[in-house]
Amino acid sequence: GRSQGQEPGMGFGPGGGLGGPPPGDFGPGTFHAARVLAAADSDNDKSVSIDEFHQLSQLWMNSWDTDKNDSLNLDELTKGLNSALAVEVPPGAPQPPTGFGAGSFLARPLLRMADTDRDEAAADTEWKKLFGDWFTHWDLGKDGRLDETEIRKGLNSAFAAPPNGRRG
Repeated sequence: GRSQGQEPGMGFGPGGGLGGPPPGDFGPGTFHAARVLAAADSDNDKSVSIDEFHQLSQLWMNSWDTDKNDSLNLDELTKGLNSALAVEVPPGAPQPPTGFGAGSFLARPLLRMADTDRDEAAADTEWKKLFGDWFTHWDLGKDGRLDETEIRKGLNSAFAAPPNGRRG
């Protein structure tokens, strides 16, 4: 009874109780930054250059663009993200439903971010611009490289719910 003790909190992280990231630092990046880093880091130096980030965007465009029209529609983005960000489920554990994954949650907001002409597809030029803009904004150290922390924070920021909680 001599110390103030801890204030109970809600959610994850310090002050939120469950030992997760700090408040405001939780979102898709918490789960997917390591996979994005591993996919982009071609020289295995634990960071991503602008060239590596653009190579990842081009790899994803080329492999996800199943109808080969140099753009990604919602279905292609969903399937691509589900594949690229798939969570490994241990043997014997229940498997997620077919077609369910990160793309089920992230494809629609990603398409909204990339599709600047609002034609319901992210053209190759729009896709490249989004990745370039992300790199510029996410490079918090301004050293021309993204580490896992910067990717995590960038993804969390990019996919944060708007203040009113609605995405439109």
